[in-house]
Amino acid sequence: MTAISAQSASQTPSTASTSRTVLLPGSPATYANRAFLKGLGLRWDPEGHRWHGTTSAESVRALREQLGL
Repeated sequence: MTAISAQSASQTPSTASTSRTVLLPGSPATYANRAFLKGLGLRWDPEGHRWHGTTSAESVRALREQLGL
Protein backbone atom coordinates (compact mmCIF):
# COMPACT_ATOMS: atom_id res chain seq x y z
CA MET A 1 0.00 0.00 0.00
CA THR A 2 2.80 2.42 0.80
CA ALA A 3 4.46 1.77 -2.57
CA ILE A 4 1.28 2.77 -4.39
CA SER A 5 0.99 5.94 -2.33
CA ALA A 6 4.62 6.83 -3.01
CA GLN A 7 4.15 6.26 -6.72
CA SER A 8 1.02 8.42 -6.78
CA ALA A 9 2.77 11.15 -4.82
CA SER A 10 5.72 11.14 -7.21
CA GLN A 11 3.40 11.47 -10.23
CA THR A 12 1.36 14.35 -8.83
CA PRO A 13 4.10 17.04 -8.89
CA SER A 14 5.10 16.20 -12.46
CA THR A 15 1.48 16.48 -13.58
CA ALA A 16 1.05 19.80 -11.76
CA SER A 17 4.27 21.19 -13.22
CA THR A 18 3.10 20.72 -16.81
CA SER A 19 0.34 23.32 -16.55
CA ARG A 20 1.06 27.01 -16.04
CA THR A 21 -1.16 30.03 -15.45
CA VAL A 22 -0.16 32.87 -17.76
CA LEU A 23 -0.81 36.60 -17.35
CA LEU A 24 0.69 38.82 -20.06
CA PRO A 25 0.13 42.57 -20.11
CA GLY A 26 -0.97 44.01 -23.42
CA SER A 27 1.94 45.32 -25.47
CA PRO A 28 2.97 45.76 -29.11
CA ALA A 29 4.67 42.32 -28.91
CA THR A 30 1.52 40.58 -27.66
CA TYR A 31 -0.58 42.39 -30.26
CA ALA A 32 1.77 41.24 -33.04
CA ASN A 33 1.56 37.63 -31.78
CA ARG A 34 -2.11 37.51 -30.85
CA ALA A 35 -2.88 34.59 -33.21
CA PHE A 36 -0.14 32.56 -31.53
CA LEU A 37 -1.47 33.47 -28.06
CA LYS A 38 -5.01 32.47 -29.08
CA GLY A 39 -3.61 29.20 -30.42
CA LEU A 40 -2.18 28.48 -26.98
CA GLY A 41 -5.67 28.92 -25.53
CA LEU A 42 -5.02 32.30 -23.93
CA ARG A 43 -7.83 34.85 -23.85
CA TRP A 44 -7.78 38.63 -24.07
CA ASP A 45 -9.17 40.56 -21.10
CA PRO A 46 -10.02 44.07 -22.35
CA GLU A 47 -10.79 45.39 -18.85
CA GLY A 48 -7.42 44.29 -17.44
CA HIS A 49 -5.66 44.92 -20.77
CA ARG A 50 -3.91 41.52 -20.62
CA TRP A 51 -3.80 37.99 -21.96
CA HIS A 52 -4.60 35.22 -19.49
CA GLY A 53 -5.18 31.51 -19.29
CA THR A 54 -3.59 28.18 -18.53
CA THR A 55 -1.20 26.45 -20.90
CA SER A 56 1.60 23.89 -20.86
CA ALA A 57 5.08 24.50 -19.51
CA GLU A 58 6.42 23.92 -23.04
CA SER A 59 4.23 26.73 -24.37
CA VAL A 60 5.43 29.06 -21.63
CA ARG A 61 9.00 28.21 -22.60
CA ALA A 62 8.18 29.03 -26.25
CA LEU A 63 6.68 32.38 -25.18
CA ARG A 64 9.90 33.27 -23.38
CA GLU A 65 12.46 31.92 -25.85
CA GLN A 66 10.87 32.51 -29.25
CA LEU A 67 8.75 35.59 -28.63
CA GLY A 68 10.56 37.16 -25.69
CA LEU A 69 7.34 37.53 -23.72
